[in-house]
Amino acid sequence: MSKMGKTSRKIVLYESDKRCADLKIALDRDNLAQALFFRYLIQGYINEDKNIMAFIDKIKKGKLQTPKVWERESRMKRLLAVRQMGDLSMSDEELQSIFDLIEEEDF
Repeated sequence: MSKMGKTSRKIVLYESDKRCADLKIALDRDNLAQALFFRYLIQGYINEDKNIMAFIDKIKKGKLQTPKVWERESRMKRLLAVRQMGDLSMSDEELQSIFDLIEEEDF
């Protein structure tokens, strides 16, 4: 029997004292616990929340030096996944126009 999903795992990251303090102040201002904040952020990323994925795209464009082909492929995969799940009620022509816009944006 697999224990996947039943065992708690610890995720650790290192940050400066200043940014750690700023995070605690911001979380306190919004009345959020640090663990809750990170759990929801992780869950939103895993579930491909539209707002979080838009933020991830901004991070990729500004911070990571990834080839544009990878960025376009990532966006296309997400669009296809949404389409497959039936979350979009778009015609094939509308979807194609989105793909065309993505392609134009990258060149």
